[in-house]
Amino acid sequence: MQSDEEKSSLSSAPKKQETRSESEMGKSSQNDCHSMEEELDTFVRCHYHLLNVKRIRQTLYNCDEPSYILWCTLLTCAQDMTRNDYVTKKLEDQDVNGVLDYLQSGNIDGDAERVFAYLAGLFKLSAGRAVDYFTEARVTHPVDILFLCRHTSKPAENFFHKYMLDSLKLTTEQNRNQLMKVLCASGLVRRTWFSIMLSQVTSTSEFRDSQGKPRFGNRGYWVGCLRLYKKLKMDEESILLLLELGDLDLVGPNFDYGYIPHDMKDCQLLLNTFSRIYMEKSSCEQSKRESSDWLQSVTWEKMAYILVRYLGPLSAVKLLESVKLPDGSISNSFYQMCLAGSQLHMQQREVVHHMLEKIDTYLWAKKPTHMAPQLYFAVLEEKQSQKATKENSSFKDLFSRLGEETLLNTELTAEDPACHWGTQARINSLCPCCNIPVMDHVSHVDPGAIVFQCGHSFHKHCVPDRECVFCVDSPDSAEFV
Repeated sequence: MQSDEEKSSLSSAPKKQETRSESEMGKSSQNDCHSMEEELDTFVRCHYHLLNVKRIRQTLYNCDEPSYILWCTLLTCAQDMTRNDYVTKKLEDQDVNGVLDYLQSGNIDGDAERVFAYLAGLFKLSAGRAVDYFTEARVTHPVDILFLCRHTSKPAENFFHKYMLDSLKLTTEQNRNQLMKVLCASGLVRRTWFSIMLSQVTSTSEFRDSQGKPRFGNRGYWVGCLRLYKKLKMDEESILLLLELGDLDLVGPNFDYGYIPHDMKDCQLLLNTFSRIYMEKSSCEQSKRESSDWLQSVTWEKMAYILVRYLGPLSAVKLLESVKLPDGSISNSFYQMCLAGSQLHMQQREVVHHMLEKIDTYLWAKKPTHMAPQLYFAVLEEKQSQKATKENSSFKDLFSRLGEETLLNTELTAEDPACHWGTQARINSLCPCCNIPVMDHVSHVDPGAIVFQCGHSFHKHCVPDRECVFCVDSPDSAEFV
């Protein structure tokens, strides 16, 4: 029999082997990547003059993690091309003004590799002036600025961040979003800039109180957090933040980053969170002094009106009864409003119910398929007037308003699919098929005439397919009286 210790040691042995194998695989993959970069470096150095360097650099810029070794190789090759020329001598003499004048003259605008080498030398001499020129001329990419800071051991917080901000400032507001997409095409640029901006937040006193909670009324900083909470569907965190800010306007559809309760569960969460925060701010004396503005701005009555807006008066009052309300926190006018609103809602429901009953009765009632609704109503009025003791002439007015065009042009509705209310036709005309009057008998097997919805009339014997020969492509060709 094996002991428990032996079993545990045996069971842990494969895990240790798996962990060791995974670490070895990670190291081997890193070594493979490093060897690939070294091979690529050697290949670019040997065949630099035969390569499409512009395309290589563009591919490098669009990578999520650009290769710094490849970038250094491209820079070294470009500097070898410009060795001992006029601008390189200016750089060796540390003549920054001379280099800038030559670059601004436009003599080498078409040679991107020479410009790349000159800008690297200029950045090494005077990074501040080089960044100003990069921003105005827009002759380089953010990846170049980032790698230049790394290559020359200069802080990216100063020069890379300055380049990004100045580029946005010099762009109109309409084109700013498009420029942001171009500048942040590389994942390395996005991550580095985001880290720099977060590291520059040195003081939180502007947007947090002494207890470290969001400061009342300071919405500006927290808008990004609210957007993120909404995108991630973190309702509890979103409710907590907007209540700490004391901004109940954010509860509703007025802002795209606000919170909208959809059902009773959401309103319950909103009310419970508010009740907890209210008790915390009103219990401690120090917190009460700091939160006096919050307690005056965010009240129980305002929260009650929000619940009424999304739940209705009855459900809102029932939900408020489920929590412990402070004395005098809700006025009598609120309850009066709820009573009046409930009465109004009941009346509206009765009206809607009565209307639906009438529509349902009409839809299920048996109606004549050969008579328009207007004409049918006038006939019913005439029958009722004949049954009455006193003569009623209202049906005569109905008949007088029903002209021939009114009845024939009445459109069929969804509840009258099998109805046909007639059409205009010349029954004394000749049949188009046999050229014999339509009213004459031409067959004892299939006697009679037929009039289609389009108004054309034929002998039944002449149209065995029951389709108008003139309007065969029309949807009314098969509909007849």
